[in-house]
Amino acid sequence: VPDAHGFAGPFAGIVGSGTDRWLIFGGGANFPEGAPWEADAAGQRPPKVWHDSLYALPLAANTLTAEGEWQKLDLSLPEKLGYGASVTLPQRESALFIGGNRAADEGLYHSPKVFELSRHEGAFHIEAIAPLPVGLSSLAAARIGSRVYVFSGASAEGSHLGAWVMDTSPGDNSTWEWTALPWP
Repeated sequence: VPDAHGFAGPFAGIVGSGTDRWLIFGGGANFPEGAPWEADAAGQRPPKVWHDSLYALPLAANTLTAEGEWQKLDLSLPEKLGYGASVTLPQRESALFIGGNRAADEGLYHSPKVFELSRHEGAFHIEAIAPLPVGLSSLAAARIGSRVYVFSGASAEGSHLGAWVMDTSPGDNSTWEWTALPWP
């Protein structure tokens, strides 16, 4: 990714199909003003910075082989976030970027937001879909068939134990919703 500092906790997923497939990378955090373990003469450490930038890498048809260079997109995440989860939805040729966090006045803001990234008619799109029931970062997510599962994570109250599932098979993502699963 074209950045001198790299990114921690980014989102990533594959969108598109056939000869129009792209690896999308976005968000995350870094320390562009210096290493976090190095203090200045006053003892101040550089701030952590969260990002909303999105990058795209073209892929060869039906492979994970890069076919070109990274491109910074004009489109960005609706907010600066990192440390969320990502799931690719092959049947929809899209990816979900789920939850995440960023700095806030009082510690960290943990986002419940979920964004679907897609590519149609040669353009990238991002759309907010059903939010998680609770704002989470450092969560786990997986896809089995058309169902997306989310497990636990960090919330504003600390560690949050829980599991949810969302069926992405209905064509209209405005009908999607998260359903709580039993937790051991």
